[in-house]
Amino acid sequence: MFWVLALSITIPYRLSAQVLTEADSLKIQEWKANGSYFLKQKEYEWAAIYYDSVLKLQPADFTANFKISEALYQLGMYASTLKHLNYLMQAYPGNADIIYKRACTNLEMKRYYDALADINDYIKLTPSDPEGWYLKGLIQKNQIEPHGAGTMKSFYKKAIKNLEKAIELSNGKFYKSYVVLGNISNNVNKYDEAVVYYNLAIESDSTRGLPYVLLGNLRIHAKDTAAAMAYFIKALDIDPDDGQVQKMVNEQFMNLGLYDRVLLKMDSLIALDSTSLEGWLGKGAMLMHQKKFPESITCFDKAIKYHPGSMNAYYLRGIAWLNLKDKKKASDDLRYAADFGHPGAKYMLENNLKFSESWLPFAGEVLKRVPWYLYY
Repeated sequence: MFWVLALSITIPYRLSAQVLTEADSLKIQEWKANGSYFLKQKEYEWAAIYYDSVLKLQPADFTANFKISEALYQLGMYASTLKHLNYLMQAYPGNADIIYKRACTNLEMKRYYDALADINDYIKLTPSDPEGWYLKGLIQKNQIEPHGAGTMKSFYKKAIKNLEKAIELSNGKFYKSYVVLGNISNNVNKYDEAVVYYNLAIESDSTRGLPYVLLGNLRIHAKDTAAAMAYFIKALDIDPDDGQVQKMVNEQFMNLGLYDRVLLKMDSLIALDSTSLEGWLGKGAMLMHQKKFPESITCFDKAIKYHPGSMNAYYLRGIAWLNLKDKKKASDDLRYAADFGHPGAKYMLENNLKFSESWLPFAGEVLKRVPWYLYY
């Protein structure tokens, strides 16, 4: 059933009107209710299946198109997300929510100019919303290629201006802008300034662990491992359910050689839920980081069995096959991931799979369904 969904949602759906029977109308109501439930429960595959069922009977339904785009977005299936959003943009031009969502999707796909055009339209419609100015600054920050600290600083000026505008509209309290401003300072080697921004982020929202992780990363850079570990533990203590925090801390634990700690976390996720996407991907990536490629493929097989719509699972299995010198299987998996919009898979295919072990992702990078790194 999941396989049918994963393949069918990439195909433009029928736009012709269809006469509905009373039984069909009752089915649509039930499917929408189920889709809404699974979306709230973060069971995105099931949510997408129910909304896809609605669209087969009522292809122009606004709610089903918008909600399925959210489910597909959370699954990382950005190309499919974009198909639904593009249809909605044609049917409902000027809808701010659709425009904002398409800007986010284009950003995930690294289509920066399209993302910037969308967010400019969104800001025109909702100029007092700090989220729009923040996202514009984030897009501008991410589209800058590294060319040295001095050059980067001049390019970052527009991004900084828009991030500060978001803070201004939020009366000085906008957590995400402070985080990105800190990362910009870090990128241009202004580490003391980055510390100030990360602390301002903590003042804006003391329940978030990410700023502590970033402060810990700075201590790693300064070769102060003890202080870094204190920050990482603090981040996990105050924000244990944040996937990005787990991802970044696990990455650092891997870099420090603390494999047993990461493996224990992944096994605990699998023990709580034998179908855990994060658990199987994290364990597989950790094994791949240790060059245990056949063992890692077994984990990715499990992830794909339970979550066949996950492009990260195919992407990572493709890398594992590549390191086992099986270019055919690697190409098949990477092509599947690329078809759903995975930028890393696209890049590898465009470069004829010219990758070596030095390109292996750290275990923590995949402990997410959405590539959070784009947002910070």
